[in-house]
Amino acid sequence: MHMVQRVSRFALISMAAIMMTACAGQKEPAQKLIGNIESTVTAASTEAAKYVPDQLADVQSKLGGLKASFAKQDYAAVVTGAPAVLSEAQNLATAAAAKKHNFIELDGEASVSTVNKQLRQRIAEQLEFARRSYAPSAALAHLWR
Repeated sequence: MHMVQRVSRFALISMAAIMMTACAGQKEPAQKLIGNIESTVTAASTEAAKYVPDQLADVQSKLGGLKASFAKQDYAAVVTGAPAVLSEAQNLATAAAAKKHNFIELDGEASVSTVNKQLRQRIAEQLEFARRSYAPSAALAHLWR
């Protein structure tokens, strides 16, 4: 009976040691990933707050979830979830720049005529054609329909 208790106690202690080692092995990568996400969000936050505040709030919310998992010592959840959040954080700067410079977003379904119409509207806005009538030259008339 003593032998069974010793073996079961040894097995329990061994399992606990293995689990602690496994968790400790993921702590550093999880911490590094959270740090990368934080620095990326910090770098993009000024422009993102102005131009894409919804996306910024979404990334910050997901980062908060990762931090909560880290605090609970659920490092595996952080390591598996962090790459997607990091990717979203990296896209914040691009999305903010696109909104800032008023780029046309294409959804893959837009036809050429739709894109041409949007471009003509933007050109007219930039050149203030809306305030005066514009008649394109004969060479460009076919483009301005």
